[in-house]
Amino acid sequence: MAGATFVTLFTAFPRELVLALAGMALFGTIANSLSTDMSSERHREGAVVTFLVALSNVSLFGVSAAFWALVLGLATSTVVNWRR
Repeated sequence: MAGATFVTLFTAFPRELVLALAGMALFGTIANSLSTDMSSERHREGAVVTFLVALSNVSLFGVSAAFWALVLGLATSTVVNWRR
């Protein structure tokens, strides 16, 4: 019953306000994920590259940023940890 009320309420709000609220709701999750990723010194650079490429939303050859983020993150970790 309450779900229909919330949907009606949120459809009455401007789209930008709903997006801002959704973004603020994700701050804790993003902060926790970044702190977990950055805790391992061995994979820190790869995690940062993965996050930044995914955030950039760049698409090459029709392939989305999520794929390129994984590829570049793994490549970065491999190159940085080659001699460790």
